[in-house]
Amino acid sequence: MPWSAYDTSGKLRIGYFDRSYDSANHVYGYTVATEISSQSLTFTTAQVTTTLSDPTKGDRWFARSVHTGFDFATAFLGDYSNIAATADGHVVAYWTDMREDITFAGRTGHGEDAYFGRAS
Repeated sequence: MPWSAYDTSGKLRIGYFDRSYDSANHVYGYTVATEISSQSLTFTTAQVTTTLSDPTKGDRWFARSVHTGFDFATAFLGDYSNIAATADGHVVAYWTDMREDITFAGRTGHGEDAYFGRAS
């Protein structure tokens, strides 16, 4: 889900899960959009994630295989994210992604973990 905050200059900042990094529309990252000027509703964007995640395969915990091309696709994604504007005009962002592997009961797959980053 998207999350928004106004920074100290009155610009709207929006953090969101973003699949535009992949032409196949499978992998996602986390992006922060920043209004060019207060009340303009025109935005620049910055990728906050350092690694993209692929929810279409390899989930260890909440997997569903409803399509043969998407083995162990996740059925649970993206409930936990937020941003906060800081006093120095930046934004700190919190999100979950599936970059880490976990092994449990003899099966390895991706798990969701929380990450934190800063955007200008």
